[in-house]
Amino acid sequence: LKKQLGDLRACAPVLTRYDAVAFTETWLNDTVACAELELGFEEHTWFRRDRGSLGGGVACAVRSSLLPLRLPDPADTEMLLVRLQSVSVTLAVCYRPPADDAAIDRITNALSAVQPPDCKCVIVGDFNLPELRWSPAADNADGATSDMQQVTGRATKFIDTCDLLGLRQWVCQPTRGDNTLDLVLTRRMSASVVVRDGLLESDHRETIATLSTPVRRQPVVSRRTAFNYKRADFDGLRRSLSLIPWGLLDNLGVDEAVETFYTLLESAIADHVPTVILRRRLPPWFDGAVRAALRLKEAAFRRLRRNPSPATRTEFEDKRRVFKSVSTTKYYDHV
Repeated sequence: LKKQLGDLRACAPVLTRYDAVAFTETWLNDTVACAELELGFEEHTWFRRDRGSLGGGVACAVRSSLLPLRLPDPADTEMLLVRLQSVSVTLAVCYRPPADDAAIDRITNALSAVQPPDCKCVIVGDFNLPELRWSPAADNADGATSDMQQVTGRATKFIDTCDLLGLRQWVCQPTRGDNTLDLVLTRRMSASVVVRDGLLESDHRETIATLSTPVRRQPVVSRRTAFNYKRADFDGLRRSLSLIPWGLLDNLGVDEAVETFYTLLESAIADHVPTVILRRRLPPWFDGAVRAALRLKEAAFRRLRRNPSPATRTEFEDKRRVFKSVSTTKYYDHV
């Protein structure tokens, strides 16, 4: 990519049709800014992991609407892990240098550590295993079957790990010369793969994988209700309040009397004042944890209003601080 940034921008109208575009052997370094990759990819978020020396490196551009979140980079690998939060899928982009047989162990260990163990995964990249030949399985839904032309420790380790993790491989055509080096593996997902000549100059062919997964439903927007006093039956409310035996409060402690008073009052209001659904929508990061913190803050505020004291003020300030902390954290997680 380092020498083909102009071609990358020229191909952007085609490449941006895809939800994710992955590259191996990018040869990128700190002389290439991320902004140079982002030109033409306004709807995508770029992730890259440069080797730091000559050659190697991986990168990917993921559609931002999939809410991509970069996971910690596995140590001593040329590998990216990106969580696609809107579809609950983990995307891995891998490159194994031809001379580094031990990299297979590090890559397979990193894939084994992806949590939860049964989550949906898509693993793409150049694994440089020319000794493996792939042919379509009898049932197309099962992916490709492997035939080891030469028994090697790295190939055996790779196949064993795929079986252990429930991964299926879908590329059956050669991607470089007569060898199938670039693979597409999935877990709990099916794929349809096409291999063709690439848009960018490379000695590898381009691999296009089509996968289907249900989009996670967006958080349900909650609507809050309020009393509609314009339509209240105030005569009925006064009559109900006049019939309440308020003398029952006389023998109660202060706190219990206050709670009982408001319980009786709110019950009478609910009987004679209709409610209306507010149209104000809560933002999508307002999940259960934020709503719980908000309820605690509002309850503390009501107690402060009923009984202003240093204790109730301190409690309210603490609950307000917790609410701000939780809501800010959820907001940045969402972004």
